[in-house]
Amino acid sequence: MPLTLLHLSDEIIQHIAYYVHLDNEIPLPSFNPHWANFKDEIDPANQKDYISFRSTCKRIRELCPLRGLNVVMKSWVKLLKWSVEAPVAVMEAVRRMVIDIDRLDLPKGEALAKYSIVPIWHTLTSFLRSLHNIQELIIRKTPLCQHGPAILTPSAIYGLEGMYFLPKVESISFETRCRLCCNQVPKLFVPAINHLEHLKVSPSKSRQELYGTKKARLIKTDNNFYENIHTLHLKTFVLVDRLEVLDQISKNCPSIHNLYLTAYDADDNYVVGSCTIFCHQSLTTGEWSFKMNAESYLDYFEQADPVNEWGSDQTFDTFLEVISRFEYLEELDCLIDFKLKGRTLDPVYPSDSKKSEYYQYRSSLLSSKTKSADEGDVDEKSKSAMIAAAKLFAATVPTLRVGYFWAYIPQHPLFEKGFWRRWRWTCKRGENEVSVELNDLPEEFKDSWMNNDNGPRDWDYVAQQGEDEDD
Repeated sequence: MPLTLLHLSDEIIQHIAYYVHLDNEIPLPSFNPHWANFKDEIDPANQKDYISFRSTCKRIRELCPLRGLNVVMKSWVKLLKWSVEAPVAVMEAVRRMVIDIDRLDLPKGEALAKYSIVPIWHTLTSFLRSLHNIQELIIRKTPLCQHGPAILTPSAIYGLEGMYFLPKVESISFETRCRLCCNQVPKLFVPAINHLEHLKVSPSKSRQELYGTKKARLIKTDNNFYENIHTLHLKTFVLVDRLEVLDQISKNCPSIHNLYLTAYDADDNYVVGSCTIFCHQSLTTGEWSFKMNAESYLDYFEQADPVNEWGSDQTFDTFLEVISRFEYLEELDCLIDFKLKGRTLDPVYPSDSKKSEYYQYRSSLLSSKTKSADEGDVDEKSKSAMIAAAKLFAATVPTLRVGYFWAYIPQHPLFEKGFWRRWRWTCKRGENEVSVELNDLPEEFKDSWMNNDNGPRDWDYVAQQGEDEDD
């Protein structure tokens, strides 16, 4: 029997090291849909115990190479220091990184006309190129955020760097608040990725498109940089036709497996339903009819026209036709609003919890609940409507496994403010039929917790040249 740690076999020591490193528990991608404001999973503390375990002795250090580092780059000075001083072993061990560097102060007066971000771009790309094993990159703020009329802006440096300076990156998220950066920065980084699988992006309300076609012309190549994407988190706006957005996604991302589309008010950054579905059950046949709105936001069922005037709904039929083009889609969450009534359960308050911590807590909470006959979280009629709609989705998309329906509740009995309720449904496929199982214990998210400010900021460079702003 082993007497100490060092008496264990090499395989057991390496097995222990695997579970000590918290990065192994974080999925790829680690980022969330735009509405899910959980605390970042990328945290330097994730490798703390692993590094301590490695420092035990020379044998363990040799058995457990430095790997899986999570880095948060908060300053330009830190990035420069890493570029010059960081050991090669450390650079090659970086797996995930967050770039959250404040934009640099602009020169003033005549010096502004000579200002160029090309040196910044070359420094940044050279640094990223040296991270040979990085798999996930989250970009929030960068020194590239310079958009004055006399400045060489990001749009002027397309093609200055060689292709694929991020060859190992599989997952990238753009979470900048700047309206111009959210359109320009993805065009700089996405073409640098050889095999992009997971993307989170927030085009501004004036540029609701993915960037493959225009970018392809700019760098003179026919590549579609989004053709291999498996996961897409896309922010859209209330006045944008969501069916057109879905149509564009189907054309640019033919391999998509997981799609998350979230609509926001363009001015106040609060979430709205991407699509609203109204349902009506025939008193004679018991069959459900559905009507959809996907161009604006409706608060009341009465705005959907009298049910006795319903025929086949063109918008709903178009929605089904559009999603039928996704040949590999497995999970769909377009924040489809059913506007149902139900009881409350486990609301999410603004907090510092991570998504993994929240769902572990929720799982234990649900397993401890005993549900009585009068505690229905969703009444049988509403449940029947959601299952009927889910079956239509599943029949339309043969690969679909998971979907979600939402409902906005104007007032919560605990904190007297609006919140969103989300039901998860799954489908199982037999030889001749599709069955849908609805989790009738919904999640609840406080309305204000779901706010998202990616992309709305419009910097006033002319009036505030070089002045600090609250970012």
